[in-house]
Amino acid sequence: MSLPSPCLKTYNFVYMKSFPLRYVRWTAEALGVCFIFLCRLLPDWGEMYARHFYPALSALLSALVSWIPFSMEEWFFVAACVLLAGLPLWGWKKKKGWKWTLRTEAELLVGVYLWFYVGWGINYFRKDFFTRSSVEYVAYQDSTFQHFLADYTRRLNQAYTQSPFPSHEIIEKEVKQLFAQVPSRFGLSSPRSYQHPKQVISCALALIPSFIFQSFPVLIGLWVMVCLICMLTDRITNDKRYREYYDMLTSPKGTKPSEFRGLAKIYRWEYEKTGLNLNDNYYKDTIPLHCNVCYKNIFSMAYDRNKWSLINQHLILFFLNLFLVIFVIFNYLIGSKGRFFRIPDNVDVNIFVLIYILSAGIFSIIVAITNSSKMHGIALLAHSIIHIGNHPQDAEKIYTTLQCDNYIKEVDEARGIYLYNMAIFNNGGVIEDILPESDRMLFAHRKSTLNAFLGITVCMLYVIVIMFFVWHTRQYRLFFPVTAAFILIYFFAILYIPKRVSKKRIIKEIKKLSGV
Repeated sequence: MSLPSPCLKTYNFVYMKSFPLRYVRWTAEALGVCFIFLCRLLPDWGEMYARHFYPALSALLSALVSWIPFSMEEWFFVAACVLLAGLPLWGWKKKKGWKWTLRTEAELLVGVYLWFYVGWGINYFRKDFFTRSSVEYVAYQDSTFQHFLADYTRRLNQAYTQSPFPSHEIIEKEVKQLFAQVPSRFGLSSPRSYQHPKQVISCALALIPSFIFQSFPVLIGLWVMVCLICMLTDRITNDKRYREYYDMLTSPKGTKPSEFRGLAKIYRWEYEKTGLNLNDNYYKDTIPLHCNVCYKNIFSMAYDRNKWSLINQHLILFFLNLFLVIFVIFNYLIGSKGRFFRIPDNVDVNIFVLIYILSAGIFSIIVAITNSSKMHGIALLAHSIIHIGNHPQDAEKIYTTLQCDNYIKEVDEARGIYLYNMAIFNNGGVIEDILPESDRMLFAHRKSTLNAFLGITVCMLYVIVIMFFVWHTRQYRLFFPVTAAFILIYFFAILYIPKRVSKKRIIKEIKKLSGV
């Protein structure tokens, strides 16, 4: 039985309205991702994008938003963070189901990925600088580099003037003139007249979602989320670059660099001796004897860790006091029952303030007690860095003393040796060139840094979950179960990931290199 013509038309309209849009969107996203991967694999495509597509896209987007005095990129980033955090809450409230939530969040992440690479990131996949500039690569020479530094310093000092700092308009004009003088073979797009530098207002933007949701915990959660994203991005990109670079140094030309193959080449000599078993006698019997430059790097990392620990303590104190001030102001303006701070209705505000002041006071006392020891340690480490340069024969003695006094930890040694090895690799060296052997990166070092990184990551994720799904939603009964769950996650990550996941993959690559 055929449908009547009005019903048929309605059916076709509904079908055409509901069917194509979702699949068209997915197809466009898939094509965009494929295009990005092709640009990554084919430098000619990346060069075509940088020379033809990107200048037109940049000019178009700049023309559309040039009249706005602040960066729109920040608004998009904050909006994406708000959506990532808010979609599960909205989906739960609207009873959308976990499949809808996962699919929507996945699409959002793909959209952010596409926006970054299509809007700018494909420029990273261009041909290298030497090819674009027709400049021949010259191997590093210590004397040449020292001469360059001396000459550069001399010219920089000669260029010093006591004239007042120029205005933003003058700086912008001079920068645009300098860009116009850059030869076209570099393939750089010159700034247009309507393109101007903009103010960065990330701090202000972080407040907007909290006011939209009428929630102080959303503000804290977003701040921690941004810090976590920056930390992850920095570590992943930096480590990946150096591992691929080492693989490139030790591989035939034309071989695509691999992150884990680079790690396998670094740890292959260690695997032949110990099997990467951290209980092996090699690790127990080996005396930590390093060269003077490596000792200096270790001291620098210990100094940096202690310095930032002290700074973080003072920042926590500052924000604790700032929170109290903000709370008192809001309590005066909107009343104690205001929704912004999400304080339970059965909690007396005065009692809350009293407990808060006592907690902040106890923390202040702890910081004051530990500051003396930290300042002493920072002073010793700073003195040791200078002393090693003048008296290299005392390096081992100083190291042993500082380690016994607990001013140097395993993570400091791991980071110092890592920096020393990266300097060797940047000069074209390989792992076998590093002597003594104790200066080579060990898997134990990787485990130490991974443990520190995983610990910070889990703690930041814990704060985000507590802010968004416990405090914001007023599900206070979930506090202890969530805390217990994250304690288990922390120990699981520390025990399982470095020893098993990372080691298993590295050993697999080592066996592949050895032909086993």
